[in-house]
Amino acid sequence: MSYPSEGLEGLYRNTVKDIKKFLDTRHAGHYKVYNLRREKLYADTRFDNTKNYPFYDHQAPPFHLLLDFCEDASAWLNEDENNVVAIHCKAATEAMELYGQMRTKDTRGVTIPSQIRYVQYYEYLLSNHMDYSEDTSLTITSIAIQFLPEKCSSLKILNKDRECVYSINLMQSDSNETIMRVELNDLEIDPIVGDFMMVFYDKDKRMFSLWLNTVFMITMNQTHSVILSKSDLDMSSKNLALEEINAGITLEIHFKEDV
Repeated sequence: MSYPSEGLEGLYRNTVKDIKKFLDTRHAGHYKVYNLRREKLYADTRFDNTKNYPFYDHQAPPFHLLLDFCEDASAWLNEDENNVVAIHCKAATEAMELYGQMRTKDTRGVTIPSQIRYVQYYEYLLSNHMDYSEDTSLTITSIAIQFLPEKCSSLKILNKDRECVYSINLMQSDSNETIMRVELNDLEIDPIVGDFMMVFYDKDKRMFSLWLNTVFMITMNQTHSVILSKSDLDMSSKNLALEEINAGITLEIHFKEDV
């Protein structure tokens, strides 16, 4: 469902009052509301049973948060066959298709590539009966970018706390018209653990970015490399330079597992 609104937002979104009335009428004593929006947390008093699992809008959730949320929701649903959940989110391959059919006109429910990637991570974890642990770290050894936009001036790597652990001016790197290769020396960047974000900038404006997780990079890629195309990158719709991003752009990340 959409975020329970108040004030002017109530003109185009369902209001808290209407949602509570619906849930109390149809599922009294058997519903739990999950709010995943970090930008708009709300107090537990809004509904009889609610919980916040916040992450940034248009971003992938921290994987441990995704895992905790799924376990909590599953426990609630298994507690009583009449229990239901109301969620501000999008999840699972089939669920994404259903969400797209029910909540959008073009059937494109989840469109953020990193969010889709994390759903695939979760599916991989379940399918392989994995126990998730963020103790797995890796060191990025090199990045090859093909068809890098001319206006893409810098790259930053942020850890799970959104702290910058590496930054490089791409305009000062060896390049030609179609490929730029950035060599990251493992003495210049600390090992990365768990979730991390790579952000490419046009000066101070974000052009595109992506979230990855070290655990799944290692377990799902035996070659110790990840290759991503344009469809795998989170594009910034606010940046007019997007039209200059070549459809053939490729990002190849090489890494080594830390022992």
